[in-house]
Amino acid sequence: MRTSVDYDRSQHAVYARARALTPASAALWREVLGRYLDGRPGATVLDLGCGTGRYSRLIAESFGVDVVGVEPSTRMREAAAREGSHPRVRYVAGSGERVPLPDASCDAALLSDVAHHLDDPAACARELHRVLRPDATLLVRGILPESLPGVAFIEFFPPARPIAERQTAAYGDFLETLEANGFASVAREAIEQEVAPSLSAYRDRVGLRAISTLELIDDAEFEAGMKRMSEAAERAVPARPVVELVNLAVLRRD
Repeated sequence: MRTSVDYDRSQHAVYARARALTPASAALWREVLGRYLDGRPGATVLDLGCGTGRYSRLIAESFGVDVVGVEPSTRMREAAAREGSHPRVRYVAGSGERVPLPDASCDAALLSDVAHHLDDPAACARELHRVLRPDATLLVRGILPESLPGVAFIEFFPPARPIAERQTAAYGDFLETLEANGFASVAREAIEQEVAPSLSAYRDRVGLRAISTLELIDDAEFEAGMKRMSEAAERAVPARPVVELVNLAVLRRD
């Protein structure tokens, strides 16, 4: 079993398609982020660990701000340039521990599903404190341990649960690290989002294997989980949207 995900290996080819925001989810996150991003003219938002740019583009389109997407994977950045292009978005190489931006150059930052990929969370916290302006807003999206039962794929892939537990713990630990490195907690939200219009559609997305948790189980375990999900999808009449619980932490740079 692999212990880390190499996005240049395979996920870059399927991530944008597999993890695209549904119209309902895009509308939801536009409304949620709008509670904390004010869209001032000339504002710059950092999307750290931007992947293929799904939130970079959403933020630029929704709030009329400039967005810098920072992503360590070369091929994910290439996919972002294709799938998440926007006149107000630029994508650059970097990581949580090395953000290639000047001091106090950003008015806000978003980290979505990033905490469990960090090699040095404290270094990332220091970098965020450096590049954000005083009183800037930091939005950290992920899943806390208590929200894990609300993750839709977990019931079908039991071997993925220990991995998911470690990833959710990393998110909770990172929030504590931020508060120990110059950030004050402002708000916490638990948000139900639609991830697919039906279980069949969700199965097709999951089958692309663009969820890092499922990349880390072996192939036989993955195929067994897909079989369980397919059988459940056949029984799911009438079809209903698949929703899952996501946590959002809002912090302010001191």
